[in-house]
Amino acid sequence: MNDLVLTPDELAIGKRAQAALLASAGAAAPRPHPWARPATAKPAPVAGPLPPRAPSERALTGALLQDADAVWPLADAAGIVAESFTDPDCLKIWRAAAVLRHQGKPSDMVAIAESMGGDAGDNVQIFSELIEDCPTSAYASRYVEQVA
Repeated sequence: MNDLVLTPDELAIGKRAQAALLASAGAAAPRPHPWARPATAKPAPVAGPLPPRAPSERALTGALLQDADAVWPLADAAGIVAESFTDPDCLKIWRAAAVLRHQGKPSDMVAIAESMGGDAGDNVQIFSELIEDCPTSAYASRYVEQVA
């Protein structure tokens, strides 16, 4: 009995030749292993933490909730709009506050909570977290610079 030993290069050539022979005969190419990952597959993106701007966004939104009359001029001068935010809570609050402001209504916490929809109690809970992130609106200009 003769033992046939092939080098890795000879094995690769053999697989290519087998695939070419099958293709010329009209047969389907061998299927890959069911768990084989395609060579072109990229790993799925991993959800990470909030962007580094998020603390500034949350502080600026907290400042808006505390003193909207002081924050709006600063935000307008910097060109900040709701879409400037990446934090979903801040985005939702700024949209609601901007609509109220556009309608000429006060943008206080109660009005914003009601205009956001959903449970106003849940919205007020979010507000308290944001106000905790910004105990004073005195530094709103700094937060505006970081968000803009």
